[in-house]
Amino acid sequence: MTNLAVKRLKLTNFRNYEALDISVESAPIIITGENGSGKTNILEAISLLTAGRGIRSAKLSTIDRVGAASGDLESRVFSNFPWTVYSEIESRDGELSIGTGRDPSSEKDKRIIKIDGENIRSQAELGAYFSVVYLTPRMDSLLALGASSRREYLDKIVASFFPDHVKHLSVYSHAKSERQKLLAMYRYDESWVAITERRMAENAVAVAHARIETIEYLRKAINYQLDSGSFEFPKAIISSIGEVEEMLSFMKAVEVESKMQEIFKDARGVDKDSGRASRGVHKSDFRIVHSEKNMPAELCSTGEQKAMLLSITLAAARARKMWFGAAPVVLLDEVVSHLDEGKRAQLAEEIKALSLQCWLTGTEKEFFRDFKGDLQLLTVENSKILV
Repeated sequence: MTNLAVKRLKLTNFRNYEALDISVESAPIIITGENGSGKTNILEAISLLTAGRGIRSAKLSTIDRVGAASGDLESRVFSNFPWTVYSEIESRDGELSIGTGRDPSSEKDKRIIKIDGENIRSQAELGAYFSVVYLTPRMDSLLALGASSRREYLDKIVASFFPDHVKHLSVYSHAKSERQKLLAMYRYDESWVAITERRMAENAVAVAHARIETIEYLRKAINYQLDSGSFEFPKAIISSIGEVEEMLSFMKAVEVESKMQEIFKDARGVDKDSGRASRGVHKSDFRIVHSEKNMPAELCSTGEQKAMLLSITLAAARARKMWFGAAPVVLLDEVVSHLDEGKRAQLAEEIKALSLQCWLTGTEKEFFRDFKGDLQLLTVENSKILV
């Protein structure tokens, strides 16, 4: 199976780009340019070919190019000139097109998505055709920010392995919210609460199972990286810690679903008083430990945290290649400038070994001197691409 790749990318009114249309090959693409020139915007556009809000988690209306309608800042908000991204990709099922953009007819922050010109109903459907893994500067401190940030990072990786993961997370979250609304009533209908709790339990088990499976893939890929040569990145010992994940280690899925329904029922009083759900997979943590130091990642140095995140990102790409047959597109924003020469060389070798499409950005071409072979060098200047 061919690795996933973007073959053509066309942007309209996207961030600083009034119009951009580039065609590329499956080989690594290196984008250089000054800070603020729009390098990251290109990576963000690619990330929006998947479910979610992309690498910046931005509101859709803030992506509209400033001044696209009338030249003032207000034109960014629900203007008549919304942003669009059109792409031609190499997918699991061959070549196809994906188009997406902010819906100008909606009063809400909503986007339209089309595959081969046909509207799709759910963003989750994108995962069946295309996926990315990425690392950006805004993720540098996520390991130290707490369980919610680490869990969100894990779930984005899980979604690249199991496309339905996005749907299960969404249904779980919606059921959790509905349950809280019901519990907030003076006299709530217990049968309706039980229905929401059953939906929570069913999807909680699906979410936890996908996390466990993905972590096992990542572990094998990390060990493969270390066994294959002098891999200079620190080894990360990873696990998903949570009550649902723990129960799945010794109980059948149907038994865990039943048990979680009991747990949710018993917690109604506490959750009604607190206004939030106290139990469930939204409380799980993605535990990362530096193996040599036996130290939680959040207590390691900033440099060590960045190296471990990059190692996990590469492991995700390798795992997808090894067990699913097609590596995702990898987006690395301003990553190489923080690496020493040894790690830069290792990164270049890993990308070459996987034969994947990797989009890398940096301010200086010198940062990429270890990248050899088939490369595509692009320079961004004044919202234009110089090849």
